[in-house]
Amino acid sequence: MNFDWTCLQILIVDDDPDLREVLSDIFRRMGCQVFSAADGAQAFNLILKNKFSIIISDLQMPVMDGRKLLEKILAAKINVPFIFITAQAHFSATQARSLGARGLIHKPYRLKSLLELIKNAISNETSATQNLKFLSLN
Repeated sequence: MNFDWTCLQILIVDDDPDLREVLSDIFRRMGCQVFSAADGAQAFNLILKNKFSIIISDLQMPVMDGRKLLEKILAAKINVPFIFITAQAHFSATQARSLGARGLIHKPYRLKSLLELIKNAISNETSATQNLKFLSLN
């Protein structure tokens, strides 16, 4: 099954402007609608005004870090797949999942690995939503 990138609205949250710009450019070339924020506070304001297909966030940032951002998203009952990107080698996928994230990738990473992680996170979200709809019909 082919994955349709053109229907995605992606939010990239990172305090590194170069990384934000590179990822934004890549996803725009793939046909995605891309938003970006320099910290969790900016991101949360965007999240309140837009519906995103996925959020890709750095773990450690000034003002509001990725953990706090995810905590606020969950507290607001906003259902959106969330992936952490981090340079912190000690932060594990198990820790990311325990916080409510759908995935984790460590810097530096291969673009192919990030794309696969995004596809899996969104596909799992779509499957879960379809299962809930199916169950609610019975």
